[in-house]
Amino acid sequence: MNKNIPKIIAGAGLVVGTIFGVLAITKGNSKGSNNPKYLDDPGATDPSFDPKQIANDIHEVMRVVNWTNGDKNQIILTAFTGLSQSQFAQVVKAFGLRSYNTVTGSDSTPFGLFLTKQPLKVWLKEEMSTSDYLLLKEKFKKYL
Repeated sequence: MNKNIPKIIAGAGLVVGTIFGVLAITKGNSKGSNNPKYLDDPGATDPSFDPKQIANDIHEVMRVVNWTNGDKNQIILTAFTGLSQSQFAQVVKAFGLRSYNTVTGSDSTPFGLFLTKQPLKVWLKEEMSTSDYLLLKEKFKKYL
């Protein structure tokens, strides 16, 4: 029996849970929102908007090494769909600086080597395809 099967099952569970978490959060942030002001009004508020949760969910998606790039990109783009500039800024702030391994593209490292802490901008640029990153950059020019 392969010793990695329990790890694979646990990893798959984490991935599926993260996807559902991101989708649940972003559902309230879609263009079909009941609050039409919400999309582009920096002063508008949405009680279901939680920048810390979005930042953590996006981090979890990006730090998992075994995603196909298309799946990862789609989840990230979905998470940011419908966010206003001010909401995206709140997510950037909530993300803060997180350890990033530029070799493996995650926050893990062999032998406990030191990792540089990077902002969301760097994580997104490194983890997403160039075309998808440019889509986000076009929408959130001020922050990417």
